Amino acid sequence: GGQILRNSTALSVLLEIPIQVEKIRAGRSQGGLRPQHLTGIQLLAQLSEAKLHNGNIGATEIFFTPKTIRGGNYLADTKTAG
Repeated sequence: GGQILRNSTALSVLLEIPIQVEKIRAGRSQGGLRPQHLTGIQLLAQLSEAKLHNGNIGATEIFFTPKTIRGGNYLADTKTAG
């Protein structure tokens, strides 16, 4: 689900460990990444200079490789109620 995705990418950034997340929101009527999930992952990618592979709406698997956290001001808008 979305919570596992958010937690795993955040821990990946903090620990500087690359991750692969599979079966994202599997079993849901609209499985895969939704706009709010993708926005959160993109924000984490920006602040850690990460490489995000397969980061698009509907993706059921991502590869996330963070680098060092950069301080700064960041803005994210999901453009949804999520």
